Amino acid sequence: MAADFMESGQKSRCQGFDVIDGLEYHSITNEQTTCHWCTLNCKRAFIDVNLPGGKGRPWSVIPLPEGFERIITGNSCPKGLVEDENELRIVKKKLDANMEAYPDIAEKVRTHAFR
Repeated sequence: MAADFMESGQKSRCQGFDVIDGLEYHSITNEQTTCHWCTLNCKRAFIDVNLPGGKGRPWSVIPLPEGFERIITGNSCPKGLVEDENELRIVKKKLDANMEAYPDIAEKVRTHAFR
């Protein structure tokens, strides 16, 4: 993949190993990070990384100061990547578009063939 990227003439966005070595981050996994958008209740981890131009998330349940960006892991579905309803609306819109473009054939058979 790296060779393909370089052959396409695109410039690498890698900051270099010095930046990676000096990276400041912290991770949180607790009841506040648990996803409640569905019944799975995924135990997510919030990894907060200090990056130049980081926007922060002062509105979050676990606020993040300016200069940091949040990475969310441990989720089972795309809904677990978001923290609030506004972000969820964006994800839901994309999920609905994918369902429209690529319908679940098994679900259609189940509902229509076995009425």
